[in-house]
Amino acid sequence: MISLMIIIPDRYSNHDIKLIKNYKNLFVNNLFMFPIYHFISCIILIIILYPFYGILSLLVLVFGFFIDVDHNLWYLMKKRSINPLKAYKYCKDKRNKEYSLHIFHTVEFILLFYLFIFLFYNPITLILGIGFTIHQIMDLIYWILFPKKRTRALFLIKWVLRN
Repeated sequence: MISLMIIIPDRYSNHDIKLIKNYKNLFVNNLFMFPIYHFISCIILIIILYPFYGILSLLVLVFGFFIDVDHNLWYLMKKRSINPLKAYKYCKDKRNKEYSLHIFHTVEFILLFYLFIFLFYNPITLILGIGFTIHQIMDLIYWILFPKKRTRALFLIKWVLRN
């Protein structure tokens, strides 16, 4: 076990580095990328927004959680199947091996979505935007912490030209 030290060491032992990597892989990986955590973050937002927006706060789920339907669309395109469980397993297993297109996570879609919110601003688009933003922030944190796992197309145009 690592004891708490008052003085930060100049050098970490191999054991310390392994513990840090294991923590990062087990905790952070699961925190940001498993669907349950996107769902939990949406539930927290719904609880926060409910006193102000009432039942409309449930719209957070549309772009905070259900936006990952593009993973299922990718699976449908690749395997010609709409089984959501198989799609989840496929995306999870293939994440490091395949340059995939998740259309709702591309820069073009993100820019168009925020333009839509700006042009048609009202409580509904605001709540959809809040859900979308929290989802994208969680994905961005994951990309920063795990740069080698970036296999999703960032730009739709680049993906089209590449394929």
